[in-house]
Amino acid sequence: MNNAIFLLTDKPIEIERLHVCTWDMHGEGAIEIGIEFGSQTWQKFNNVSAVNFTLSLPFLSKEDEVSCLADTLVSVNNANNKFIFNDTVHTTHTIKGEPANGSVIMFSSRNPLAILPIRDVHHENGVLTFNVNNLDVLGEDNLPQTITAYVRILIQTKLEKFVVIHSGIAKTSYQYDLKINEMRNIPEHINNLVNRGQYICRTIKSCFCMHVIPSDYAVTYAEANKLKNTRILESAAFNRYIPELNAKDNEYIILFQKDQQKRDMGNNSANGDSYSFFTEFEKERIGNIQIIVSIVVNLLCSLVIAVATTNEATRDTIWYANWAFWSIVGLIIILVLYLTYPQWRGKRKRGK
Repeated sequence: MNNAIFLLTDKPIEIERLHVCTWDMHGEGAIEIGIEFGSQTWQKFNNVSAVNFTLSLPFLSKEDEVSCLADTLVSVNNANNKFIFNDTVHTTHTIKGEPANGSVIMFSSRNPLAILPIRDVHHENGVLTFNVNNLDVLGEDNLPQTITAYVRILIQTKLEKFVVIHSGIAKTSYQYDLKINEMRNIPEHINNLVNRGQYICRTIKSCFCMHVIPSDYAVTYAEANKLKNTRILESAAFNRYIPELNAKDNEYIILFQKDQQKRDMGNNSANGDSYSFFTEFEKERIGNIQIIVSIVVNLLCSLVIAVATTNEATRDTIWYANWAFWSIVGLIIILVLYLTYPQWRGKRKRGK
């Protein structure tokens, strides 16, 4: 499976932070991508007012739904932004008094963000393009020079398009292998874009990779030097952020990974900054409790045969009218339903 992501622009800008967040909503898949770029963009290019972005996403197809999250980020409760940006929101105001232009979020500690909408969105054959306008507002006198621009998009797609799924009798494994700007994986259409004047973003100062998964999944592998933490997802806040989630308390967990610019660690590669994140999760299909129940069912089946044989031998009563026989059969049915409950419950959730 090819999960090599490439980020290109029409101007050689620097990316402060790149966010990639995958969602496994009981079989329904989604990916968020957030891009933060700083004040050097408009200072370097004489207060440029727009930048064109191109994202190469091999799993993206024309039927997938792509949406801008700019309105969602500023319209939902500020508690949600606290979890996304890891800081408390101080104030929020629209740019030039028009919500369509975007909004500026002032935080208690970190630098302010200009949440900007994306325009002219087009996607097909694994390539997504969009424009970001209103960058000139970031040079206004009433805003600090440390302000950065931020865009965030949501791609709703099928989980199996970007996750390798291995289904077994006892468990199912989910492998995530995401690569960003790895030059050895560069496809021909990216080379063609570069030849036509596009720039691969050589500088990505830090990259964050997050996976939202059901809480009954177990983390079986994550790179120790990149793994930061795992926590229960704040369901109330994120239900407002993604209404389709409809999460209950403790239903999802989020695994948080981070990697930083390679040149900060003495690597001055001419290929620029590239990142890779490999993570594996497992879900038990038949756990210890189900195994014990299956043993009990086997014993009860043996008991049914013994009861029927005894009744036939003594001829005290007709076997199918024997209360002991039907009591055992009832127990077997209940235990079989309990044994298969994890499977049909998961299918019912995926069918919603």
